[in-house]
Amino acid sequence: MILMIMVGYFQLLQETTVGLIFDIQRASRAHDFPVPYAEASCRLELYRLLHTLVLEPHSTWPPPTQFAFHMLSEGRSDPSLEVSSKWGLQATVVVNKYSGTPI
Repeated sequence: MILMIMVGYFQLLQETTVGLIFDIQRASRAHDFPVPYAEASCRLELYRLLHTLVLEPHSTWPPPTQFAFHMLSEGRSDPSLEVSSKWGLQATVVVNKYSGTPI
């Protein structure tokens, strides 16, 4: 069964996800991350959500690719080895696939 999310909710999900990742990447130290994203597992899931939003866009709303390429690439340098190692390969594949420029 395919679940179609209303475009307003999808747009809000994209804006919130991009905003949170921006705040996380702008923070200089892990303890400055917004709650609960000081936990590596929460950041990892947030990157996975951004990844999904790019790969599975809403039929009437464009994916956040203009932000995602940079954010996904930056996720590879997360201070947590759990995030950077698990996310690094996935991010590289996505960015290379959609940008046409290897990183």
